[in-house]
Amino acid sequence: MPVERQAVLMIHGIGNQQPMQTLRSFVETVWTKHEEIHEEYAGSQVWSKPDHISKNFELRRLTTPQNSAEIRTDFFEFYWAHLMHGTGYGHLIGWLLSLLLRRPSSVPPGLKLAFYTLWVIVVIAIGGWCFVIGDGIANPDGPGLLERVPIWVAVLLTVLGTIAISFLGFLMKEVVGDAARYLRPAAQNIQRRQEIRTAGVDLLKNLHDRGYDRIIIVGHSLGSVIGYDILTYAFQAYNVPKKAASEVHTAHDAIEKIAQDSSAESTSDIDDVQKAQRNYFNEFTDPAKINGPWRVTDFITLGSPLAHASVLLADDDESLAKKVALREYPSCLPALEQKIRTTDADNRHFSYGPQASRTNNKEVKIPHHAALFAMTRWKNLYFPCKYILWGDLIGGPIPKTLGKEILNQPVGTEVRNGFLTHRFYWSSSDWKPGSDDERQEAVSALRDALDLVDEHS
Repeated sequence: MPVERQAVLMIHGIGNQQPMQTLRSFVETVWTKHEEIHEEYAGSQVWSKPDHISKNFELRRLTTPQNSAEIRTDFFEFYWAHLMHGTGYGHLIGWLLSLLLRRPSSVPPGLKLAFYTLWVIVVIAIGGWCFVIGDGIANPDGPGLLERVPIWVAVLLTVLGTIAISFLGFLMKEVVGDAARYLRPAAQNIQRRQEIRTAGVDLLKNLHDRGYDRIIIVGHSLGSVIGYDILTYAFQAYNVPKKAASEVHTAHDAIEKIAQDSSAESTSDIDDVQKAQRNYFNEFTDPAKINGPWRVTDFITLGSPLAHASVLLADDDESLAKKVALREYPSCLPALEQKIRTTDADNRHFSYGPQASRTNNKEVKIPHHAALFAMTRWKNLYFPCKYILWGDLIGGPIPKTLGKEILNQPVGTEVRNGFLTHRFYWSSSDWKPGSDDERQEAVSALRDALDLVDEHS
């Protein structure tokens, strides 16, 4: 089915974001400066229109003319920062303790160095406090530590200490606090999580109601976890094709066969998998075929904490795998169900039915509520992390527990020589990989993942 109108929904990450701050810079990179996809006479123009979908007067819809493939794109932002309020240090302490007080063997490989480094800092800090207290007990009538050093040193240490504590407090509460509250289902966080997810699901529903042919979800940082949750809860209302026009299931059977082979420890080429996913999307949405309502073709994650899902979404990799098997968390490709008492992989499916009474009297196979990645492609971009400070510690390859058919693409940049690159997934640079480097330049990889001309349809 040809695409004429598509929507891109950007979900920002942590840290006191301003409305439209993320979206404007994102659109400038993936559209305005991407001259190769501009239609010859329309150019790179962007119109800022009222956003009647988000129900937030601070937001705008950024609209483009037709591109070289005659597709018009509307860019939206899901702004959630205002819903994450009331964060205190208690929320942070509880979350950090839950991360620190765990078996080292349960820590993902990408976080082990940071885990041990954090413990060293904690031990040094506790040791420092013990030294100060012990010194005071041993010399109750003598001069304090600051009284034994020159006055200028005491003043400097006091000023620097005050600045450091204030900055660290602001950073932890206003930036890390978002993640601490969203990623921990403690009682005091449930309302915040619920409001954000509800707003996101409502927004995605509104995009579907607008009749877009294709919807692309892009999540940066914590926004990728929020996007994953939105897709999880939204798909449950779109998996049943209530207006089915035919009983064709060729593409469905093809992608299900790949999923069956994958569950049997066979490996599939990611390009072939994503082509099969798009074929099933086309079959599912074609008005002359399944005529299903789902319109999300791609989920793109940038610097995603889902790389560490085993500690952020569960207790360890084993408990995460159980939740995936129970279809609480969607995987790519979808978790399969056993229809009859056999261990034969060919008798395991991500769909059920037919239930003709639910599908316009057509014998149609219905994907289960967690099977969205049978037709939605998942592309994950990350800066490989080295020594904690180079690359992106927050991101990384999505673990195979969430799916072996996720496109995990490492990327590179020369911005700040690769130092703390978490914010630079759409910052242009002239960086080029070496001959044996599997990384791709970050902006080039992002544009390929978006595929605004829908070349890989």
